[in-house]
Amino acid sequence: MKKTGKLLALLLCAAMLLALLAACGGGKSGGETQEPDDEPMDWDDGAEETSAPAAENTKELDIGTRYDAGFVMDLPAGFRYDDGWCCYTDGKIQAWLPDADFYEYDHNLEDVLENAGVTGPGEKLGAFTLWTRQAEEFYGPSTHYYISFNGLYSEWAGCHIFISSLNNNYDDTFTPELTEAMKTVRRKGEAVGEQGGGASAAVKPEKPDEKPEPSPEPDQEPTTPFTDLFIVYDGAQAGEMSAFMNYGRYACSGDKLVGLGFSPDSEPVLVRMDLKRNGSFADVEDYEILSYGDPSNVCIHGDTVYFIKDWDTVCRVPLDGGQAEPIINGPTAYLQVCGDSLYFCDSDYRFCRADLDGDNVERLFDKEVYFPWMLDEEWLIYQDDADNESLHIRHIPTGADAAITDEPTYMPILYGSDLYALCGDDRNLVLIDLINPRVKYDEAAGEFSVSFDVEYSRESIGGDFCITSDGYIYTGSKTGVYIDYWKDAAGEYGETELFYAYSGEDYAVYWNMADGGISGIYIEVLETGGAQSIGHFS
Repeated sequence: MKKTGKLLALLLCAAMLLALLAACGGGKSGGETQEPDDEPMDWDDGAEETSAPAAENTKELDIGTRYDAGFVMDLPAGFRYDDGWCCYTDGKIQAWLPDADFYEYDHNLEDVLENAGVTGPGEKLGAFTLWTRQAEEFYGPSTHYYISFNGLYSEWAGCHIFISSLNNNYDDTFTPELTEAMKTVRRKGEAVGEQGGGASAAVKPEKPDEKPEPSPEPDQEPTTPFTDLFIVYDGAQAGEMSAFMNYGRYACSGDKLVGLGFSPDSEPVLVRMDLKRNGSFADVEDYEILSYGDPSNVCIHGDTVYFIKDWDTVCRVPLDGGQAEPIINGPTAYLQVCGDSLYFCDSDYRFCRADLDGDNVERLFDKEVYFPWMLDEEWLIYQDDADNESLHIRHIPTGADAAITDEPTYMPILYGSDLYALCGDDRNLVLIDLINPRVKYDEAAGEFSVSFDVEYSRESIGGDFCITSDGYIYTGSKTGVYIDYWKDAAGEYGETELFYAYSGEDYAVYWNMADGGISGIYIEVLETGGAQSIGHFS
């Protein structure tokens, strides 16, 4: 997929999904294995089923959408707040249903929803409401705060956070000292007292960077699309991006799962599996081999499957079966369908776009790139080979381009508004605040500069990593780390035991790994955690 020396061999691991409460922050590990009652196909010496506790009810109240919007605050010594800031875009601050089940004083739930509305524009943060107590959550006793922004931010109505006491005194978590600390809540990059000053403004498109940018008129302020950069991924989108960064072996449409399988002779094939729920598990009710050969970058668009065959040619085949046909000659890599276009790298690793039938291939710019991913139909993230293999982001319509990191960076994956990637020679996991870039205009030079905040994990990852749609990071063992605790993730290259090759809205696919190869393929029902192995396809 990448030239020699550019990408370490894929020896990835993951673990079975246990549906733990997200706020609890513990690791997620594989469940027990049991013999199946009815298995349509055998894998080597027999198929297995695994099961996990049923997921908590995480359905949200239908009054708004919850995001991690990159807020921070200053706390006195002896306290910490939960890293998972939850912010809301409508006129009220939304409560999450599990809060009522998991925390004390659940009768206050309706009161919080009624009293935490935005009252109108204001110069200061709105009143906060504390309403729950949790004696052992996070690093000590904690209080759950709902904070109204009172119109301070046009994008956000407010947020909620947990304040924990590190000295095990619950009463400390709602003292006047913390009341003052609430006044420091702000978006990353803002200063205390200047909250709300960094709201994004609408911008006009820039000219493509292949042409000189015209000087602005005296009454026209210079603009850049980076002041309007705002992209947030839900879990399913993050899982799709994670699968792509790990060779894109599977894709799913409803109950039709398409991806890598093996023939009785252990030869790779592209297979469509028709899934049917059977209690906590999903059976392969029927299947059809769509193509022989090694498939990667599998994409489903409507009733068509697109994929790269044998690391070379872009092909397409009807989802319901038929003759696979080559549409773009190889070598090719990094195939993605975004909107109504195909995106991929050609034999020189130049980023290209084509119609869905493979016609009208065009190079979008002249750089050698790796790990390219269209975040949406305008923004591309990629590794710039010539710029020390650093991570870049590019606005395709205008050609505006900025470096995100300044050292070799691999496998970017967006979850919420945070971008995770492997960075540096030690391959540390990093978190990048993607939606709050620091944008400055140099009047003398007549150009913008753009930079991003980057945080590093405590330990090296060593190998590669993946993120599941329910927010767990896997780096080399059978236990995942919940994403709020990403700094604790660690791994060793070559020690992969289990790897999530795909994680979507309803299903996930993971591989058991042994001796550098795949020893079993499992389909997991995310709602229940039940996982069942599949066998060979003939």
